[in-house]
This record gives sequence, C-alpha cells and structure tokens, in this order.
Amino acid sequence: DPTVLKLEFQHRSRLRRQFSSMKSHDTCQ
Repeated sequence: DPTVLKLEFQHRSRLRRQFSSMKSHDTCQ
C-alpha cells in the first residue's frame, strides 16, 4: 500500500531530523 510507505518515509525523515538536531545540540554544547 503506497500510503503506508509514504507514512513510513515521513516518520523516518522526522526521526532523522530529530537525530540531526540532537547531534547539532551536542556539538553546540
């Protein structure tokens, strides 16, 4: 089902964004 793939992709991209923001916070501190 394409919708499921799309949702999964959005979720993955969101997780990646959070992870990258966390990494940037670590480097800032």
